[in-house]
Amino acid sequence: MSDTRYSTLAYRLVENGFGPIPLTHLKGTTVKWGGAQKVRMTALSVDHFANKAWFSPDKRAKVLGGNCDRVGLVHGPLYDYCSVDIDISEPDSAAAAMEVVKATLPETPLVRVGKAPKVLLIFQKDGDVHSVKPHPIEIFANSGQIAAFGMHPNTGRNYEWVTGASPLNTRADELPKVSQAGLNAFLETLKLEVPQPMDIDSEGRVVTAGDYSDFAEMVAERKIGGVQACIRQLENCTKGRNNTVMSVCAYLWAEGHNEDAIVRFVDRFFGGTRNDEFSDRKMESTVRSFVQRAEKKWDDGVAL
Repeated sequence: MSDTRYSTLAYRLVENGFGPIPLTHLKGTTVKWGGAQKVRMTALSVDHFANKAWFSPDKRAKVLGGNCDRVGLVHGPLYDYCSVDIDISEPDSAAAAMEVVKATLPETPLVRVGKAPKVLLIFQKDGDVHSVKPHPIEIFANSGQIAAFGMHPNTGRNYEWVTGASPLNTRADELPKVSQAGLNAFLETLKLEVPQPMDIDSEGRVVTAGDYSDFAEMVAERKIGGVQACIRQLENCTKGRNNTVMSVCAYLWAEGHNEDAIVRFVDRFFGGTRNDEFSDRKMESTVRSFVQRAEKKWDDGVAL
């Protein structure tokens, strides 16, 4: 798409149920768009933003909102859509996250890529859905804004809607629906399949034992190697230990091992340690809580 100016795209976006705002800077916008989250935008709202002027990034001149060649979408309680932003740049971890998306969320035609493998997906809200930012995942629902059209600030290329569908040719109220419970299930499953935020650096890469590792590969290794793979992973984990043990516990429980057996198994590796998150005083209660969480997730329909 060559013409991504706000005045060219915004009216069509409003017709399809979206809330478009001009992005006045490459890293975001100085537009005061908070009000657009609370009141559903109309063509008159677009007129307001298109005819208002803001200083250019170098602050030497003003530019009309209608001439801004980057367009964002606001989210709010009166809009039908919500966005799930997978902000992970390490390829294997991003792929693992997308596997969780496929297992827990419906397939949506609106898939936007700016700097691959990071990806954003838009769904229709089913009931009351809330925004949350458990880095590196962001969910925009009753607040927030995303970049939708124009140049990505890092790649120098336009954002791409990879399926051919985009908010310009797709109505928000025709998208597949996701509920708060569905999004919670997605986030909970992600915790088991992909490392926690503490184990992902600023570039979205997975950090383990001072190096980068493939967490998705660890999941695959357990599926093939079973208990022996669990042993190797527990012996080798030093950083992000909490995540590895939680995931191993979920795997063992799903394989039919009972809680007491899992406690004894993990105790072989951490039961006698000191000055550690798995000291002998709290190792048993920690592991039991992991197993109980896995059981509850299974009962709630969350993939382990």
